Amino acid sequence: MNLGTIIIESLWLFLPAGIANLIPPLVKKINLFSTPINKNLFGSHKTIRGFLFGIIGAMIAAWIQGQANWSAYNLLNYTQWAAIGILMGSGALVGDLVKSYFKRRFRIKPGQSWLFFDQTDWIIGAILFSLPLGIFEFQVYLAGIIIYALIHVLTNYLGYLLNINKQPI
Repeated sequence: MNLGTIIIESLWLFLPAGIANLIPPLVKKINLFSTPINKNLFGSHKTIRGFLFGIIGAMIAAWIQGQANWSAYNLLNYTQWAAIGILMGSGALVGDLVKSYFKRRFRIKPGQSWLFFDQTDWIIGAILFSLPLGIFEFQVYLAGIIIYALIHVLTNYLGYLLNINKQPI
C-alpha cells in the first residue's frame, strides 16, 4: 500500500473521531447539559453537553461517510454508521477525559498546553474504541496519530485566532 493511500484511508477512517473532538469547544455556550461529568476528576470544563454533542457529531459524520460511499478508501461498513459514530466519538472523548484526569493529577491547569498528550489523547482513544469495528494495518493507525496530531495543532491555532481557544496550541 502506498503512503498516499494510507494517509487518505486514515483521514477518512478517523474523521468521526476528529469531529467529536472538535465539537465540545464549539458548543460550550449552549446552555443545555452544562453539568460537569465529574468536576473532581476532570474539572468543570468537561461537560455532559460536550460529550453528548461530540458523539452526535461523530454519528452524523459517519452517516455522511456512508452516504458519500467513497468505497476506494472505506475500511469500514458505513451501514453501521451509528456504531461507528458512537465508538469513534466515545473513544475520542474518553481519551480526552483520561488526559484531563492526569493533567489534574500533575496540576496542569485546564486549557494549559500539555504537548504531545493534548494532540494525541483523543486519536489514541478513538483507535482503542474502534477496535471492535475492525483491526487495520499498523501504518493506518500510525498515520492517524501523526496526521491528526498535526491537524489538531492547526485547528487549535485557528480556534485561538477566532477567540474560541485561550491557548494557541
